[in-house]
Amino acid sequence: MSISAIGRKLSLNRRTVRRFVRATDVEELLANARFRTSLLDEFKPYLHERFNAGCTDRRT
Repeated sequence: MSISAIGRKLSLNRRTVRRFVRATDVEELLANARFRTSLLDEFKPYLHERFNAGCTDRRT
């Protein structure tokens, strides 16, 4: 799928999708949100663990 198609399917801006596609690690994705609270804050340790274990999509 193209980046535009993914954005349409997920209701995300094309630039947001591109940022996720190009990210090489989870820190790069979280860099812009360091000073804001998030609904994901309590799950970040688990998400880091899963990402570092190679689980980078919803199927694994």
